[in-house]
Amino acid sequence: AGSSGGRHDSGGSVAAATGSASGSAPLDEQQLSVNGLTVSHVAVPLSYLAPNWPLVRTAVSPNGMDVAVAAQRGLALYSRASNRWRLFGDVSQERLVSCQALSWLHNIVVVVSGPAPPSDAAVHAFGSSSSGGPTELLLFPRFHLDMSSLLARHALPRCPVAMDCVGSHVLLASEPLEIAMFEVVVKGKLGPHGDAKATLSLVREISMLDVGKPLLNMALVVPTPTNDVAAAAASVPPPP
Repeated sequence: AGSSGGRHDSGGSVAAATGSASGSAPLDEQQLSVNGLTVSHVAVPLSYLAPNWPLVRTAVSPNGMDVAVAAQRGLALYSRASNRWRLFGDVSQERLVSCQALSWLHNIVVVVSGPAPPSDAAVHAFGSSSSGGPTELLLFPRFHLDMSSLLARHALPRCPVAMDCVGSHVLLASEPLEIAMFEVVVKGKLGPHGDAKATLSLVREISMLDVGKPLLNMALVVPTPTNDVAAAAASVPPPP
């Protein structure tokens, strides 16, 4: 529904949403509310979508206010608060990013960029051109999409088949089943005019040689407090 503005030449440019009549939702985000559930339809900017079709990844920030989408090249960020899209201002930089996994750490977009793993049928089915280049973990602030604004860049030995982010940790899983957990520490002010940088430290690594069926996905679960576990266990009736 609706259309978006064009790509600017400056770094971290945005494609502005086209407004509508006073009192109604902007054309870029049409909302439908049914029984308290609100569904929003947002148009991805054509200037990003046309040369990079199809969309293959999407991720929502923990607070639900920001959305990241990735096609065969680059990525685009949508802010529900401002109803605006943010794109790479430099198309040559956009083409360097081949997103194989996408997630959020608070206000940070976490991207795995590199060749798709052989098991990723969703990417290979469209004849993705992501056959070359290094595999890297890229951390961008949601305020600016430009290689100069990267918070961190970490080389990976192979492309993971699954990724999850919780709190300050990033969990990666590679075939057949190699799991690596990184802790992300941000130093400096994280904002539109900040000077923040991030460091990644490997805190845990697990390797299993024979897991039977191939790994498809995983999730990083926050530990439940002990008293909650005890209360939950007490509420379960004993077996007959």
